[in-house]
Amino acid sequence: MPKTYEQTRDEMIKHFEESGKFNPNAYDDGTGKPTIGWGFTRHPDGRAVKMGDTMTAEVGDKHFSNTVNYEAELLRKLPNWKLLTDNQKAAVEAFGYNVGRNFLSSSNFRTVANAIKNYRGRPGDAEAVTNALQLYTNGGTPGLVRRRQAEAKLFNTPDPQKTPKATSAPLRSHKNKPNPNPILDGLKIIGKGLQQGIKIPTIPKLKIK
Repeated sequence: MPKTYEQTRDEMIKHFEESGKFNPNAYDDGTGKPTIGWGFTRHPDGRAVKMGDTMTAEVGDKHFSNTVNYEAELLRKLPNWKLLTDNQKAAVEAFGYNVGRNFLSSSNFRTVANAIKNYRGRPGDAEAVTNALQLYTNGGTPGLVRRRQAEAKLFNTPDPQKTPKATSAPLRSHKNKPNPNPILDGLKIIGKGLQQGIKIPTIPKLKIK
């Protein structure tokens, strides 16, 4: 059964947050910002994460679900959202999770925001989005470069074909209705004619040229 786009999105996000492993202990995200769990900088109650904080996996998974849906809320209200494929939605929401949902209205993300808003499935639209996604790497930070490349690749990956369920029509019974056989029926008619003394016309031979 094909994965939902939400599953694809979550797998991508978690892959780039602590290499796919939930971290119960606060750590430095590389920029000096205390982070925990699946890349959280705040606890569910809104408190900023600080070094020495801990979080259980149960709390982290629930917080992740709430956060990712909150971050995607504004994206799903875009007029052209339905034009995106499942993989494109997953890529854009994964990007939004990383940079924050307000990127749509932020001057710092104007290029990618405009590319997404202007997407209509026309030639060049997908390229505009993927090129824009890869601009936001914080000066070429290796981890962000890989993350943006993965999002761009997913955006350009066609959705897997969904195999339609095979439907079998009920077989008709031919027990009382034998298949018609014109040759056999013709021979039966001729046989009956001979029995009744009816003269059967001679069929002329066909000339083969």
